[in-house]
Amino acid sequence: MIWLASYPRSGNTFFRIVLSEVYGIESSTFHHESDYPVDLKYSDFPIVKTHLLPHQLEPSSRDIPAVYLVRDGRDCAISMAHYRRDLIEEQSELDENLRAVIEAEAGSHFGGWSHHVRAWLKRATIVIRFEDLIGDPIGQIERLRAVMDLPEPQVDRLPSFQDLQNRSFAYGSGRDHGFSQAEQERTRRGKFRRGKIGGWSDVMPFRHEMLFLRRHGPMLEELGYTTAEPCPKPPPLSPSPATHLSQKSPHHVLLDGIKLADSRSDGIRRYTQGLMRALTEIEKEQPEQWRFSVRTVDRHIFRLQDVAELLEPGQDIARAMEAKTEASQHGMALKRQILKRKFNEAERLAATRPWLRGMAYLSAQRRRVHVSDYDLLHLMLPNVWAHYQDIPLPRVTTVHDLSHIRCPETMPEDNIRTLSEGLQQAVHSNDQLIAVSQFTQQELMSLYDVPESQVWVTHEGGDSTRFFPETRKADLERVRSSHSLPTTPFLLALATLEPRKNLMRTVRAFERVAQAHPDLKCSLLIAGHAGWGSERSWQELEASNRIRRLGYVDEGDLAGLYSEATAFAYVSHYEGFGLPPLESMSCGTPVIYGNGSAMPEVVGPAGIPVDANDEAAIARAMERVLLDSTLQQDLARQAVMQAHHFTWKKTAERTLQVYAHAIETGHVPARSTRRKTIDHLRNRTRQWVNRKAL
Repeated sequence: MIWLASYPRSGNTFFRIVLSEVYGIESSTFHHESDYPVDLKYSDFPIVKTHLLPHQLEPSSRDIPAVYLVRDGRDCAISMAHYRRDLIEEQSELDENLRAVIEAEAGSHFGGWSHHVRAWLKRATIVIRFEDLIGDPIGQIERLRAVMDLPEPQVDRLPSFQDLQNRSFAYGSGRDHGFSQAEQERTRRGKFRRGKIGGWSDVMPFRHEMLFLRRHGPMLEELGYTTAEPCPKPPPLSPSPATHLSQKSPHHVLLDGIKLADSRSDGIRRYTQGLMRALTEIEKEQPEQWRFSVRTVDRHIFRLQDVAELLEPGQDIARAMEAKTEASQHGMALKRQILKRKFNEAERLAATRPWLRGMAYLSAQRRRVHVSDYDLLHLMLPNVWAHYQDIPLPRVTTVHDLSHIRCPETMPEDNIRTLSEGLQQAVHSNDQLIAVSQFTQQELMSLYDVPESQVWVTHEGGDSTRFFPETRKADLERVRSSHSLPTTPFLLALATLEPRKNLMRTVRAFERVAQAHPDLKCSLLIAGHAGWGSERSWQELEASNRIRRLGYVDEGDLAGLYSEATAFAYVSHYEGFGLPPLESMSCGTPVIYGNGSAMPEVVGPAGIPVDANDEAAIARAMERVLLDSTLQQDLARQAVMQAHHFTWKKTAERTLQVYAHAIETGHVPARSTRRKTIDHLRNRTRQWVNRKAL
C-alpha cells in the first residue's frame, strides 16, 4: 500500500485515471467526508488517495511510502472556489468561497494550503509537481518504481484533457456513485474545468491574491511559485545567539506592563502587546523552560497566561484582572486579607506619624515582588526604569529610539527627561539592551558608547491575525460607511500628529500632485490622534479642502482602511522601527517612506523611499503610485512578501536568546542608597496623601 496525497484540486484524480488506464492499477480513497462511505477494504489497494494530513491517516505508520502531488496554491484555491459554487452550493458567492479557502479558518480546508504542503513535504517519499505531471504524466508516474512494481505502460491509452471532460472514467465522474449521465457530465465539467497551469492569474481578484500571499507567501516562495521578485531577507542580527540554558526548573521572567495601561495604542504599546502574546504561546510550548509574569502600573503582578486574553487594544489589565479576581470567592477572600494587612500596618504607623500611612501602603505593594521568585526583569522602555530601581534582578531593557537626542524639539520635556534618565541608568547598570532595529543599535553604540555585545537587535513584528488584505465585503462596507471613505482612490497617512511625523510636508506634497493633475480624482486621508504641539497643525489641515481628517481609528477597522488605500504615506523624519509601514505592507498596501533612520530596514524594496525634507520628491512618489497601476500592484506584492520577514514569533524567539544571555551573564544593578529610597518613598507618600485629601 502507498499513500497518494495532495491538497484538493492538485491533479490527484488525473493521476489515478492514468494509473488505471495506462498501467491497469486501481486505487481507493481514505477520507473523513460524511456524504459517502470509506471503502472498508481500502488498505488492500496498492494506491490509496487522501487529502488528509499525515497524522490523520489510518494506518499512520511512516514505513508506508507516500507520494505527494503539489500545485500552486492559487490554482487550488480558484479551482476549489469554483467547484463549490458549480457542484456543491450554487447559491454561494465565488469571492466568499475563495476567501474561505485562503483563510482556512479554524483548521478548515485541511489546515490551509501551506500548512498541508509543509506537513506532507516532511512526510512524503516522492514529491511530484502538478506542472510536471501535466507536462509528462508517464515520466512522473514512472518515478513510483522506486517504491513499487509497475507494469509496462500502455502509452496509447493516455487520456487527453478533452477525454477527461467528455468521457466517464473510473474516477472523477461519479460513475461509481451511481450518477446519471447528465450528473456525470456536470461533475466532469466541474472537476476538469480549464486544464490550464497558472490559470489563477487571469481570474483571481487582486485583493484575494494579496490575501493568499499574506497567508501562504513563504511556502509559495519556497516552491518557486511567486511572481514577484523575492525580497531579500534582513541581514543576520548581532550579537550572535547565546548558548542554550541548562536548567532544572523553568526560568521565571518578570515583564514590565506599565505601558499596557496607556489608552493610546502607540508603537510601544503595540510592541508590548505583540511580544507578550508571542511569549504566552512560547510558555505553552515550553512550560519546562519558561514562565512569565507581568507587573502592571499599580504594581500588581499576574501570571501572563492568566491575562493573555486581556492583551487587547484599549484594555487596562490591572482593572480587568481586578474584576476577574472579584468574580471568584477565593479571589475576594484573598483580596480582603491583603487589604486588611495594609490597613492594620497603616493604622499602627499612623498612631505616631500620620504621614507614614501612605508609606505603609507603598511598602505593602512593594512586598508583592519577591526577588527569589524571578530570574530576570524586562523593561519594555527605558522611561520606566525608576519604577523598578529597587528590584535587584538582572535586566533587559528595550530601546525603541533615541529621539530625545536626535530630535528633542519634537518631544515634550517630560518624555525627554524620563527617557534620558532611564537610558542612562540602563547603560550604567550594564543592562542587556534590546534595540528594535540595526539603526537603533548603531545609535546606541555611537551616542552612548555601548559595546556591540550589550545591544541585541530584535526587530518588531506584525500580527497576521489583525493586519491582512481585507476581502470580506461586509467588513469593507462597514469600514467605508463608518469613515465615509471616498469611492475614488486615496492615499492614507496614519500617525500621531506631531512634528516628527512630518505630516504637514506630506499634505503640501499631495497638494502639489492635486494641482498638477486637476482631473485626477484622489484624496489624502489622515488618521490618528492629535499629538504634542499639534494645535496649529490641525488648524492648517482643516483649512485645506484637499484632505480629510479621520481622527482615531479603531483597531478593528485598520486592516480594512489599509486595504482600501492605494498607498500609505509615512514620510517620518525619524523612526526607531516603523510599525505602521509594516502593518500597511501586511495588508498589501505599498508605502511611500522617509529614507532615513530605520524605515529602509523595514520596508526595503517594498515601497518608494524619499527624502523626508523634499516636498517635490514626496510628490513625485505619490504621482508614480497613483498614475501607474502596474507599479502599484508590483509594489503591493513585494510589500506582502516583505512583511513575512517580521513576525512577533520571531521577535519572541530572539528575545528569549537575550533572556538566556542575561540570566547567565547578567549584572544585577546595585540597590539604591537608603537616602534615595527614603526620598523616593516620601515623594510617593506625599502624592498619595494629596490624592486622599482631594
